[in-house]
Amino acid sequence: MRTAWLGLVLCACAERPLPFPDELTAPQFVDEFAQAACARELRCGFLDAAELDTCQLYFSSSVEVRGTYHADAAQACLAQIDALDCLPLHNPFCDGVFTPTGQLGDPCDGDCAAGLACDTSVCPSVCVVSTAPEKGGLGAACDGQMTRLCANGLFCRPSDDTCALPGQLGDRCYATSGSYSACVEGLVCSGPEYPFGTCAPLVAEGGECFPLEPCGEGLRCMGVVSTQPAQPGHCRRPIPEGSACRIDEECRDFTVCKSGVCARPFRLLGELCNLQSDDCYIGYCSGGVCVPRLGLGAACDPDGSFKQCSTGICQPSTRTCTACR
Repeated sequence: MRTAWLGLVLCACAERPLPFPDELTAPQFVDEFAQAACARELRCGFLDAAELDTCQLYFSSSVEVRGTYHADAAQACLAQIDALDCLPLHNPFCDGVFTPTGQLGDPCDGDCAAGLACDTSVCPSVCVVSTAPEKGGLGAACDGQMTRLCANGLFCRPSDDTCALPGQLGDRCYATSGSYSACVEGLVCSGPEYPFGTCAPLVAEGGECFPLEPCGEGLRCMGVVSTQPAQPGHCRRPIPEGSACRIDEECRDFTVCKSGVCARPFRLLGELCNLQSDDCYIGYCSGGVCVPRLGLGAACDPDGSFKQCSTGICQPSTRTCTACR
């Protein structure tokens, strides 16, 4: 998920070092964003200190630095993440830090300005006039899916398919509207009949849960049987790297249950690798070593790793990375 940034050293602590510059540059923001997100992961018990570098790589590479950068929104974003709770579906994410600037007819990779969309049916992809409907206001028709959405602060009420205020205890809800935002603060949209659910209290440690993860802070829903009839799992805390395990979801972020032990399943940049398995994380295997992925327009090898282009594929005809698929 995920250009070269200024490197900041991550500490094995729950706070980021202060103070910060009054106005961050875009590369500085990327580093601070990664550090803030990983500090929260560590504080909440979702991450092992041994995987801080991996976590920073993940979050820094998830930020697409293109378009217009807004320093005020960047500072607000960092403050928001610093104050973020440990509910499992509340993820570090900010809108408005970068706004796309692609104009009508410009080549694109999802970076078209407001009112436009990236048409991927042609190669190269180009910005065209968007046909997506606007998000509905209070009382507008909706369907809880991706075709008719509700404006921020509202959710799609399944009883009459209209945009409504968040539900109260016991109200029916659409999980796809956002499992937390569909209900008032302290409640979550949960239940075995996905995407429908009921606004219910967050489940305490050891309590039964369903895939929508209605668990309290620092907990995750583990062991759900999804075959019908669905069988609930239980809200538990992820266990550290090196711990005995049975299933992947028991382990903390960036680790899986490998041979009965929570362990990192991939290799990092600079580590030795095998082209056949290519288990490099946010990189690809080249010459037996994990190296960074290539950007759009970079020369590539059509017979090499399928992961070598950071976006799209290596086009055989041009031997360059292109967004066309």
